[in-house]
This record gives sequence, structure tokens and C-alpha cells, in this order.
Amino acid sequence: MKKIIFILMVLIVFLTGCSTSNEITNKTYDVEININNISEAFIPAAEKAIQSSVGISCYVKGSVFGSWQLESVGSGVVYFGQAVLKEGTILDNIEETKNRDDVDHYLYRAITNYHVINKSGNEVMNKVYLSKLDLLIDCTVLGYNIYEDLAVVEFETTVFIPLITFGNSDNLQSGELVLAVGNPEGYDYSDSVTLGMIGNPQRYVEVERDLNGDGRNDWTGTCEYLQHDAAINSGNSGGALVNIKGELIGINAMKLIDKNNTIEGMGFAIPIKIVNKYLDDLEKGKNIQIKQLKGSVYSINEILNQEIFNNVPKITIPLNFDKEYGVYVYSLDDFGLKDDDIIIELNGYNIYNRDILNETIRNDVDDTFIWVIYRDGKYQEIIYQEKE
Repeated sequence: MKKIIFILMVLIVFLTGCSTSNEITNKTYDVEININNISEAFIPAAEKAIQSSVGISCYVKGSVFGSWQLESVGSGVVYFGQAVLKEGTILDNIEETKNRDDVDHYLYRAITNYHVINKSGNEVMNKVYLSKLDLLIDCTVLGYNIYEDLAVVEFETTVFIPLITFGNSDNLQSGELVLAVGNPEGYDYSDSVTLGMIGNPQRYVEVERDLNGDGRNDWTGTCEYLQHDAAINSGNSGGALVNIKGELIGINAMKLIDKNNTIEGMGFAIPIKIVNKYLDDLEKGKNIQIKQLKGSVYSINEILNQEIFNNVPKITIPLNFDKEYGVYVYSLDDFGLKDDDIIIELNGYNIYNRDILNETIRNDVDDTFIWVIYRDGKYQEIIYQEKE
């Protein structure tokens, strides 16, 4: 049995499905590698990420005299800032205020994981930690998304903190080098940097969530992650995953281990493209409502291999359907779909299975669904707009 470990909270899941290929292509590359250049390139990237990183502590109300007790430590990434001058003016470009003496304080926002700032069933208090000054600062949770495990906190300080720059997670490829920054095992090892590479730029993992705060998981779904092998441990949750330019491409969220600790290099980060989709709503404190199919669908792969997938009903694929992927709508009347439709694309994404379909639906924040489907013997595009 394999376990998905939220770097602060443990969730056990079963991972199923694998793909193999018996085709091997031999290629020859002429590559000249200068190790010194690679090392020197990562120094400024690490410096940028460290300067924008903070710690986030979660305290719970103890039973003895109602005192606050440290429950866990995580990480966060500062991406937004404003400078409030002593005469009251607010400046958005904080870089111009770095060495000015007329700044009263700064207002910052940081991205982290939901499981960093929340402990189910407990009254909590969160603090931001600035390692260079060994300083804890009050913070406010603006908004969170339990499903994607994201949260935004806001805090004030007189300390200047450079803002992280967002990168692009859409164009990542397996083998690209990345850095993970955070506080593994707490603040004794704050601002630690580890090096790794992207193992898979689009990995779908089944996770469980506690939606009502009773300490029990009551929702199971599939989320998209960047799989990488930069070392992350307890305390790295909510921390930055950056590229060689020091740009934020993901928020570290969990790792995969087994009971014998024999699995190595299986870390997962929330892609920055997912963060960007929800950031505006998180800042406004909106409660993210989940969208998901309420019906039965099956992948073409499941239908073609019914002798393996025993739970698949007897479905016959139309003779004129000439694609090797897609999702067959068996019993559903929602999102503009009908029974016997075969879904090929949604909002520009190829739909290979149920997991990708549900993840794509959940991350549509504009309530517009552009489907490419096979219906009534032909391929067609339909547009469905959700009613407010």
C-alpha cells in the first residue's frame, strides 16, 4: 500500500494505473555540459526564492488555561506587496521603497497550502515567521480552497520582502531542473534549498479532503500536480518550487512514501497555473464551490479492455469513432452532455479518462465549457454556459 503524505498531514490513498510501451527509439545527442555554469545559474535563482519565502506557524487552543500551542510549521511564498508611507500614500511598486525612510509599513500576501493554516476540529491561530529576524508576525487568512489545498494569508511588517515572480507551468518538461525552498522539519532548518528535476509535468493524483472540519475525509477527487524529485519534508508544505530563473512554478504540497520508506524522490507541487486560476477568488475570500460530474462515464481504454476493468458495463463504441482516447458518457445529463456522447476535449484539453475530466471541470472558473464530442455519428463542438 502506498501513502500520499501531505507534508504536514497524512492522507493514505491507493494509486492505481500505469502505462507501458514496448517501443524504444535510439537517439544520439551531442551535448556539452559545463557544471560550473549550471551551479552559478542556480545561485541567483535560490537567492530570489529564499528572499520571498516565509514560514507559517499553526497554533491550536490548548485545554490547559486556553493557552496556544504550536501544532505545526509550514512555508509560504510572498507574491504581493504594498508600501504604506508615513503620510498615508500607498505604493504598489515596493521595489522603489527599499531604501526609503518614509515607509510606515508594508502589506504583504503569501500563498501557502490550506492544510498549513488549518487543523480540523480545532480553533487555530496562524503566524508568519521571518527567519532572518527570528520574528513571528500576526497574519490573517484571506481565503482558501480545500479541494486544491490552497490558501492566501495577509500580514503587515516594517521589513522589506522582495516579491516572487510567477513563471509558467504549462510548458514544463520532464527533466527540467527545479529548486524547492522551505522549512523542512521546522525553523531550525529554515530557508533550505534542494535541487531536483521535473519527473512528470502533469501528474493526476487521487486525494482525500475533510470538507466539514470533523477530522474525517468526506471527499475524494483527483488533483493535478507537478511531480518532482527535489527533497521535501515536513515543513515544506506551502513552499516554493522554482525554475532556474527563480520564478515560481509550483507550491509544494505533498510527497509519496510507503510504510518501509523505500520510495524516494516522489514530491508533488500544485502548478502555478492552478494557483493563478483561484488567486483572485482567494484574495477576495470567496468560498470555492466544487464542480463535478454526477453520473457515470468510462474511458475508451476501460471500454476496450473490459476483461480487465470488470466494473465497466457492456458498451459498444461506434464504428466511425476513430480515436484511441476519450470518455464515454454512459449515464449523465449535465454540463450540456448527453448519454452516449464521447468527450474528446474540454476547454482545449484532451480528455483521456475520468480523472482528467473531473479535474478540468473543477478548474473551470469562468463557468464556460467548450466541449469537443462525438455525437450522432460526427465530431462537433458545443458550448455550455453555467447559469449563475
